[in-house]
Amino acid sequence: MGRDVGRRTRAAAVLLVAIMILSGLSVVPAYGAAANYTPSYVESPTYILNDHTPFGVRFAAAAGSGLPEGTYYVKIRVANTNSRTTWDTSLHRGFTYDPVANHWEQERDDWFDCPTVSVSADGSIGNTWVYAKFGDETASGTRYIHVALSATGDGTTYNPTVVPQVTVLDTKTQGSWVHNGVDNDTLDGKRAAIRASDASTTNGDPSSGALSVLYALWEAQENVVDDDSNGIVNDENYGPTSTNLGDYRLSAPLSTLFDVYVHRVLRYDDFTTTVADADVALGATESVPPDAVDDLAVAVDGQSIDLTWTAATDDSGGSGVDGYRIYRWEVPTSVDPVPYTPVSQCIAMVDGAATSYSDTTFTNDVEYAYEVRVEDVATNISPRSNTVTVTAPAAPPVVLAPVYRFYNFTNNTHFFTSSAEEADMVIATWPNVFRYEGIAYGMNPANNTQPLYRFYNTVSKSHFYTASLDEANTIIATWPHIFTLDGQVYSVNPAPVPNSTPVYRFYNVTNGSHFYTSSAEEADMVIATWPNVYHFEGPAFWIGQ
Repeated sequence: MGRDVGRRTRAAAVLLVAIMILSGLSVVPAYGAAANYTPSYVESPTYILNDHTPFGVRFAAAAGSGLPEGTYYVKIRVANTNSRTTWDTSLHRGFTYDPVANHWEQERDDWFDCPTVSVSADGSIGNTWVYAKFGDETASGTRYIHVALSATGDGTTYNPTVVPQVTVLDTKTQGSWVHNGVDNDTLDGKRAAIRASDASTTNGDPSSGALSVLYALWEAQENVVDDDSNGIVNDENYGPTSTNLGDYRLSAPLSTLFDVYVHRVLRYDDFTTTVADADVALGATESVPPDAVDDLAVAVDGQSIDLTWTAATDDSGGSGVDGYRIYRWEVPTSVDPVPYTPVSQCIAMVDGAATSYSDTTFTNDVEYAYEVRVEDVATNISPRSNTVTVTAPAAPPVVLAPVYRFYNFTNNTHFFTSSAEEADMVIATWPNVFRYEGIAYGMNPANNTQPLYRFYNTVSKSHFYTASLDEANTIIATWPHIFTLDGQVYSVNPAPVPNSTPVYRFYNVTNGSHFYTSSAEEADMVIATWPNVYHFEGPAFWIGQ
């Protein structure tokens, strides 16, 4: 809902501007189909991972940038070239984070779903964070970061003259991650970065010399970003489980010497990761990831998907296996015109003694892929396991509970019950009063929520049924000497629900009883045959099936 509201609000603002222009109120300058602007700087990482790992981009523009005053949508394009006129949109795999809708927007999505930035009257833009990610694990290599702007949300764009180059790393073989492995809430909301180790600085102090090449850029929590694309902002916890304040997770090129800065202060000097696809805890008691699971297996058992694996090990001197993270994603059923790979979601964590997990949270008949990662006590995380795929079991057949109907010879009324025991008792006890007519209808207990109240009319010797609590209370208060409440006999619905059938009610004007049927044909027959006997009252309730 938030995404739709945000889109409508921004669309309404654009429409208002358009109306003002058309009415002759020239409050904004005219925009061409495309133009350039000059950022004063674009701070973006040299390396990004290809598996939906987010990264930060900071940019600004000085006076005279070429931008008219106003509000602009911002889209990060990870293109195959630094030239807007020659890029190939079929290679676009980038996403930009929209903080209003809390959603990652693919490059070809609407501008209205992207974040915004304000341009001053002199054409300047203050320091602005935008968050992006690359989402195709089948692609890697050289790309270029374009911070594109649009004032109207259509094809009218401003393209940057500063276009940094970036290398997309294959996560499985060329990259890894580092995260904050200690509790430190003082880092919350700070700029986190990885830079190449550089001798031109003294002990990593930025003030002593020029900073070296920026490898990765992000912000520590609370960054108001859905880092792991699970729909929840700032629930990511990369280090100790006591808090996620001050947590950060940065992508790093494999076997490359680098420094880690938070708030431009050196925290880890001359560090390197040597295990691909692993997540290393910085500052923890040890920083060696455990071994990966390599024999993950999957089977379907009834209405569960069961994963099994052999217990993992941690290297000598390691902190020991603490648990396993279970990841899942839907296997795509079709190839998108501009493809990108699905986001793997961590759906569960089990303790270090477990070697199995049963998933019951799936959607029936959907094909899923699963992987497992091992976490040690120091919060280092192993590379992913082998991938297994399976189609979730079909939904179990719905067994409808029968409702039995009897005809009363003595007063020409009907009796209903969902109790097989009560039905058998009626058949055995009053064979000369009630004739069994079979099953009136079937109901799905899971799809019926409102109690059906049954009353016995001591005058007409008939039964009355209602799903309305108000009507039931009125009967109890108004005619206590005529109606006796039998109780709540089964559940129905007072209004239509998906896959439900109405039960029609008629009033018999000759004896004051009521007749019920779920058959539209029978209802039509009663209306046509006995219009002077039965008054049609409409649906009394609905049966969920």
